[in-house]
Amino acid sequence: MKTLKILAVGLFVLSTTISFAQKKKSPEERAQMLTDKMKSELALTDAQTERVAQINLGIAMKNHAIRTNESMDIEAKKLAAKENRKASVQMLKDVLTVSQFEKMKKLKKERRAHKIIKKEKGSYIDPFFLVLFY
Repeated sequence: MKTLKILAVGLFVLSTTISFAQKKKSPEERAQMLTDKMKSELALTDAQTERVAQINLGIAMKNHAIRTNESMDIEAKKLAAKENRKASVQMLKDVLTVSQFEKMKKLKKERRAHKIIKKEKGSYIDPFFLVLFY
């Protein structure tokens, strides 16, 4: 009975994860998610939250326009997205306090490091499995 409950919970988590992963989010949804995350992680005031939401929405809209622009090649899209990130950081720097801005930078570094580690783990091939397939 206990195993059945664990299995049911596991299947529920797996199915909800898959359904969320497949859904494309609108720029408004992306901006709102990012704003909510920043509000909780950085302890933003109401005034800061409003300004951050405006910044995030503007950047999300620009990034969406870049992604959907079929006349741009991949390198131009990457360059435009990079410029948007720089502009976003500059605008956020004006809204956030020094400690909040430093915390944001620290969290971004941690996420980037975690992403790199996760990516490296995925590309690692265990020698034990090589023996099995040869």
